[in-house]
Parts: sequence; structure tokens; C-alpha cells
Amino acid sequence: PSAAAVVSSSVLVHCASGKDRTGIVVALVLLAVGIGREDVLDDYAESHAFGLSKAHERVLYPMGYAGWPSEEELEQDEMLSEYFGAPRHAMKTLLEHMDEVYGGVHAYLDQIGFDENWRQQLKDKL
Repeated sequence: PSAAAVVSSSVLVHCASGKDRTGIVVALVLLAVGIGREDVLDDYAESHAFGLSKAHERVLYPMGYAGWPSEEELEQDEMLSEYFGAPRHAMKTLLEHMDEVYGGVHAYLDQIGFDENWRQQLKDKL
């Protein structure tokens, strides 16, 4: 499809818990249209509040959890925090990696073909 057709369409982005693949795609979209990095990091860190998927329940049940770990449980167990949470530093590390390897998010987007023209079309639609 043409750029105009893609940009004018609605899109649903999801994964098992909405923080890994989804978090990266949403962060790239937000940064592409000019949302500040700190706001993107804050938004990503909010992912934990949206709960547990059925896939995670199957993993957590044998560990003694009947549902999504509380904030306190996540803070006390580093493995839980890293695996099931959406720690701000995870997204921060990814964005710093993009800075170092590609010269920043916009440079990365340029390299994969989502150049300034595409970004402006997206921004105009949002």
C-alpha cells in the first residue's frame, strides 16, 4: 500500500504483555512524532499497571502467584521485576543503544525507510 493509505489507517499493536515488542513500537512512534524521551520513558514504565496476560499467569502460578505481582513483590524480587515488569531502565537502555549504534532514533528510522516524510505524515494524522 501507499504511504498515505498506511498512515490513514488505524493500527492495533500488541504482544503477550504489551511491554516488549509493543513497548518498542509505541516508543518509536511517539519519538518519531516528537514526543520527548522522558515522556516516552514514563509512558513505558506505566505498562506494568495494565496487568497480567494469560500467558504470564501460566508461568506465575507454579511460582506461587495467583495473579499479577504487586508493586511491592516486584520491588523485592529482581527477577520478577525484570521479567514481568516494565522497568524504565530497560527502555532507557534500548534508546541509549540506538543512540550509540545508529546515531539516534530518527537516524535508525531513516535507515529502515521511515524517513522524515513518513514521520511528518504520521504526525499530521495523529
